[in-house]
Amino acid sequence: MSQLLLLVGTGAAGAVAGYLLGRRSVSDGLDRLRPIEERPVVAPGPRMPQEPNLESILRLLVDEAGFQVDVACAVALREYDGGPIRIRAVSTGSDQRLVGREVDVQSLAGRIVTEGVPVVEQLRRALVSAGTGDRRRAITGSLGVPLYVGSRVFGALMAFGEPAVGPATALARFEPLARAYAPVLLPALAADIEERKASTDPLTDLANRRGFDKAMTRLGQGPRALIIMDIDHFKQVNDERSHAAGDQVLRQIGRVLREAVRPGDTPARIGGEEFAVILPGADLALGLEVAERLRAVVAGKRFFADGAELSLTVSCGVAASPVPIPQPANLMASADSCLYQAKRAGRDQVKGAEQRGLPSGPRPVGAAAGAAPAAGASALAAPRPDGPVAGRGEPS
Repeated sequence: MSQLLLLVGTGAAGAVAGYLLGRRSVSDGLDRLRPIEERPVVAPGPRMPQEPNLESILRLLVDEAGFQVDVACAVALREYDGGPIRIRAVSTGSDQRLVGREVDVQSLAGRIVTEGVPVVEQLRRALVSAGTGDRRRAITGSLGVPLYVGSRVFGALMAFGEPAVGPATALARFEPLARAYAPVLLPALAADIEERKASTDPLTDLANRRGFDKAMTRLGQGPRALIIMDIDHFKQVNDERSHAAGDQVLRQIGRVLREAVRPGDTPARIGGEEFAVILPGADLALGLEVAERLRAVVAGKRFFADGAELSLTVSCGVAASPVPIPQPANLMASADSCLYQAKRAGRDQVKGAEQRGLPSGPRPVGAAAGAAPAAGASALAAPRPDGPVAGRGEPS
């Protein structure tokens, strides 16, 4: 398999000087009208957003890189030496589901970070996954360069597919971009890590209430579904065993949520034994389906605490915006009310906000209103009380 490994120069001083000059390779929109082969090669310094943070800086970098080589681009970052390498940004118009995906260290992208060298590879070789057992669509080819400051390599700027300008020109355009952005990205990455620590529940490694609120705010008025999930009879675990046993259960529930949700969803522990999952872009039907799947996973799993094997169940309340809840600010109260209904109806079940003309129980994604569920689809037939409920006010 033919490979081309090119060593990056160590012109750190030149990169910093270029950054301080604050110039861009594309000074105005006229450059975007040029043919690809005539676009400028050198990018002396990054353009900074009005409110610079890691996400906004990465967005500028991947979009500029994509413009320079006319293919989809991405940035993968490693937060600490030996830690996982994850895709943190993908250029506009590319598959955003890749964001958050872990990169195999033996893949080409992993080697860019671990070996600190640019890589060009034939299209038949995967850039993100080394093995062939990944059932997701493989991302193949074609090149990438490391992001480094001094001797620390902390990421990779990558292109997916064969650049129209050719590998040599693409590398020539990527390398100055990487050198210019790396001194800005590294402190932004450190700040992002500290911010996430403040927004993360240390017991479960899920978002805490602060992280949950931030995730909801980031979605603005956009569509979403919200699942509120509560462990049934959790107080008995603490009372009959110990609070340490309860903590073990909470950690295992956190692991279940992390493994079950999609990239881009936000699972959170919002208090005690209560959890939440934010599903961006989802409607009520999808929220109900995901909640039912989570309920079934927990019910079928064996948990361990203080050497004992436990069976647990959860109750879930689901709401969605803009239908049936027009305002996202009201989702929490609606989902919480539905959770109370699930508790009052006997626990170990899912209840959803009422949506006129549609069933309120789980149904397959894409099923038409009033249609019979697909074979094997789960459905909750238990009747639900009408009208809102002021609050739970009863034990778990």
